[in-house]
Amino acid sequence: MKVFFILNREVITIYQLGGIVFIISTIVMFGSDKFYKAGKIKNLKNLLIIKVSALLVSIVAVLLMFFGNK
Repeated sequence: MKVFFILNREVITIYQLGGIVFIISTIVMFGSDKFYKAGKIKNLKNLLIIKVSALLVSIVAVLLMFFGNK
């Protein structure tokens, strides 16, 4: 079992960290649409940058989960 860090005496593995990061990046990816509709994100270029970065972070999270499960 690979230990990443200890938080409040609970051990969080790399697999669990990948799952948490994946959930957060999914929320950012789909939540940015609401910010665009509300006018907080001004143009499509900024929306695209946010969505691509969230996609890259989710790919890294999947890799963490894949390699952390072994």
